[in-house]
Amino acid sequence: MVQRTIHCQPMKIGNGQLIEGDNLQVMRGLEAESIDLIYADPPFFSQKDYSIVWGDSQEVRSFSDIWKDGLPGYLTWLNARIAECKRLLKKTGSLYLHCDWHAGHYIKIELDKLFGYHNFRNEIIWAYRTGGASKRYFSRKHDMIFCYGKSAQDTKTQRDHRRKTKFNPQKEKAYTKAKGRRPGKINYGGGTAEFFEDDFGVFNWVNARDVWEISYVGSTERERIGYATQKPEALLERIILASSDEGDVVGDFFCGGGTTPAVAQRLKRKWIACDSSRAAISVTRDRLIDQAEQMRMDEQTGKVFPVPDFTMEHWGVYEAHELSKMPPNTFRAFVLKCFAARAEERDAGIHGWKGPVPVWVGSPKPKNRVGAEEVKDFANAVVK
Repeated sequence: MVQRTIHCQPMKIGNGQLIEGDNLQVMRGLEAESIDLIYADPPFFSQKDYSIVWGDSQEVRSFSDIWKDGLPGYLTWLNARIAECKRLLKKTGSLYLHCDWHAGHYIKIELDKLFGYHNFRNEIIWAYRTGGASKRYFSRKHDMIFCYGKSAQDTKTQRDHRRKTKFNPQKEKAYTKAKGRRPGKINYGGGTAEFFEDDFGVFNWVNARDVWEISYVGSTERERIGYATQKPEALLERIILASSDEGDVVGDFFCGGGTTPAVAQRLKRKWIACDSSRAAISVTRDRLIDQAEQMRMDEQTGKVFPVPDFTMEHWGVYEAHELSKMPPNTFRAFVLKCFAARAEERDAGIHGWKGPVPVWVGSPKPKNRVGAEEVKDFANAVVK
């Protein structure tokens, strides 16, 4: 018999939760309107396989972005997850969905359907420079990030929708074209603007545009962890600062190498992160632990600061019809492993042991009920 645990109440989000499991099942188990900000970095429909060389043993771990049903299958898969993102967001919350040219224009249409055209906030262009250039077309050196606010039921105008979405304006440098201008203050339209100087010239701080020039995580960057689709911390820092406050909950259900939870932890946000890849979860766990140790100690003063703990969970979700297709021996080994028992048939009627307790596993076919003979064989084996 396979025992299934059913949670009757939605799971509450703690200070930090790292979950290995299918993100759709994880999201469906969370409480509605419980997250302030969701960053989603799903597969891009690149139709490629990716490999990671990881760990001291240089183990190669792979993941796929190839969809046998093509674009319709990909969008169906993604839509189910976007719908859950909307359900989980608070009324003041925001979704930032990261994509590129492969399917970005199709994803924008689906987001308009699910969130409402009037809840669109920005198409952010993340521009970067990496190696490689094409001689057949302009080099593709940017990604898109679509930002949507959560629809509020009690609003009457589009302006009210925008007011209700949490947003903290971020600043960027704007360089002046005036030659020879030194740092200081100048008059403009009845006000003043303060100018500064750095290695690139004279600048002032202005509200950030929707084009972000942030360096890619290169091979020599200190923050590089070797994960194939790693995003820079500066990118996530701007998103998290713009659309959340300290103590808010940040979610990432395609967490990959763990940039989102790492930045959220550093910026004193609560967070929940999920990935179906064991390699991704392992990478993220190590990254968070290393960061926590660095945050704990002030190198100059030696003062120790408390760092919130985080929990790790495994949500194993298995489809019954897939299990029923397994050969009996394979099914038996699978169940014993899930039950944390060792496979060892000492006597007829016993398939394994969980400590000193004997274990018997039934048929993978749901209609094959346990009969009197099986019970008798098991009882005789236990009595011996």
